[in-house]
Amino acid sequence: MEALFEFPGLEDPMGVILPNQILAQLTSVLEETAKTARSSGLISMSETYLDYPLWAYYGSNFGGMCLEFDTRDLIVSDLPRDSLMPMQVIYSSNAPASITCERLSSSDPMEIVFSRLSQKRTEWQHEKEWRYLVGRMGRKLYIDTALKRIYLGPRIKPEVKSAIVDAMRRRPVEILEGSVRGYELEFIRIKEGTPWHECERTGAGIFDPGKIFSFNKDLCTIFGKNYKVLEQRCNEISIHPNVESIDGAYLMNSRTGVCVTATYRLRDNRGDISHNHFFDNDMNPITYSLT
Repeated sequence: MEALFEFPGLEDPMGVILPNQILAQLTSVLEETAKTARSSGLISMSETYLDYPLWAYYGSNFGGMCLEFDTRDLIVSDLPRDSLMPMQVIYSSNAPASITCERLSSSDPMEIVFSRLSQKRTEWQHEKEWRYLVGRMGRKLYIDTALKRIYLGPRIKPEVKSAIVDAMRRRPVEILEGSVRGYELEFIRIKEGTPWHECERTGAGIFDPGKIFSFNKDLCTIFGKNYKVLEQRCNEISIHPNVESIDGAYLMNSRTGVCVTATYRLRDNRGDISHNHFFDNDMNPITYSLT
């Protein structure tokens, strides 16, 4: 019932009057658009960890787990940034209308893909789902801090619980375990997020203030007393368990802040990712997220 790509064929008003060659071209575009949608990878998430039906049929009948992600950190990953787009699912009892030649000729095919991949029947409205279109299917890696919390179901097996806790022992992730109280599911923290400086590292955390700041006199002039705060911010970033190095600090073109560039190293030797951190002139972080 999803990713529906239907067109009216001979009942399409424009399809009747268009030359066969143009109609064939539009049909080919429609088929390629449908193929793109059906071969694209999707990450499905919910706004809540307390939806009980989700625990029942996605969480191994309350014996599995729920992962909570911070979308600000999920940006730093091997997900393709050009197509990583959040889509809030729209719930309706009416299927999407057929794609007419007029609609196809006046719309961006990717807009049609997004609309077809972001609609479900009303019965699934309780899921409060958000979807991320991530291009090709397959495993995706992200920095350690993107995984914020793990919620363990009340029926989780002791050996599975132990394996998860052991695997996350040196990660900056909280772990909570659920229990049933009457009609309520309650969670109690069984592991704090490990402080960054105690975490297992994938990056070397290299930061050389002399190398980063010596050639950029404007930074010292403009930031004044906040110049030392900028150095402190760089130090804080370098402690992140995935940071390989702080590569530079530059004034924004608008001169209303500074950009700090860092290289992050993903796990399993999946490569390095460059990411920019932005701060205003008072050295407050300017944050961005997927939603």
